[in-house]
Amino acid sequence: MSNFKSIKKKSHVFEGRILEFEKILVEYYLHNALSTPESKKIVLIRAYLIIHGQLTQRQLKELTKSSISTISTNLTNLITAGFIKRRMQPGTHEYIYFPVPHSEDYIDEALGSVKPDIEFLKSKIKEIEGIDGTNKKGYELLLGRLKETCRTFQIYHQILDSIRGADIIINIEESKETEEITIEDLQFLEEDFDPILKKIEEDVMDFFMHQSAYSILKSHEIIFFVYFITRKILTQKKLRKLTGLSSGKVSQVLKNLLDVNLIEKVDKKVLQKFLPIEKILKIHYMMITFQRSFMMSGVKSGVDLSNWEEKFKEIAFELKRDKQKLEKLNGYHEVFEQINNLLSVMQLHKKSLTYYKKFLD
Repeated sequence: MSNFKSIKKKSHVFEGRILEFEKILVEYYLHNALSTPESKKIVLIRAYLIIHGQLTQRQLKELTKSSISTISTNLTNLITAGFIKRRMQPGTHEYIYFPVPHSEDYIDEALGSVKPDIEFLKSKIKEIEGIDGTNKKGYELLLGRLKETCRTFQIYHQILDSIRGADIIINIEESKETEEITIEDLQFLEEDFDPILKKIEEDVMDFFMHQSAYSILKSHEIIFFVYFITRKILTQKKLRKLTGLSSGKVSQVLKNLLDVNLIEKVDKKVLQKFLPIEKILKIHYMMITFQRSFMMSGVKSGVDLSNWEEKFKEIAFELKRDKQKLEKLNGYHEVFEQINNLLSVMQLHKKSLTYYKKFLD
């Protein structure tokens, strides 16, 4: 017998005060997505699936106010990324879509596992190290950047183990990356990587776009994000050349990444050491280290969560206090479960936040 309840037995439309709470939950997911440049439409679909547990395309259309074609495209993307699955509803020709956990481990699922990212980066590092780097433009930069990104994910994995209660000592000082700019970092504003290394960079791009936890970000943002991982410092001119995008689009994507602390502007005083005055006038953008970008983004997300925590505590209190009245409304149990889950996740984020701040001190 199927474990899935028939959706027809219960309306997917919540009622009264419960509907108001659902709107707050959806607002939370949309706001939280600002910490990553995730598509609004795909966020809405994920939010409603997480809250309701399972929905059809028709029901998602009604809840999100999007067209069936938009719903279908985004569902396909979410299935490809491994975030949801589908199952034919018994006795109908409709599919039921439902979210799936990425890990059986609660902390991995709540905070995000990076195990696949670590294994992939290790394989690419090994591949680069197997190349004769002599006269291979970009060899040292790409190898160093991928090693540093891999180390950051390994540190994050240690942080998760520590939150689980494992007896792990993370040496913060030894794990910090050197945040310096060198003349070599500016070389590839004018030049490009050797074709062999360019192909490896493209492999990294493909992984982050389709297999990493980052794969649900907007395509342009993730393309820029990966180029900052591999190249460290970029200008609008170089990004236009790499991506073929217009000046306006490049400016918009850079603003998005700046807003969520994934990249920073380079201090012009630092550039004076290396560049002539006419080139210093142009804005240079950098991901000085992936570790700093990762930790700063984590801190921003953690600080934002504190405001939501108080709001969710108030909702949980009302749901308990007025249970006898509110339980009669459709959606009570789904919303109550979701609120409690998020409050638990926020406690985990608080623990991780203490580590992020130590790395940035």
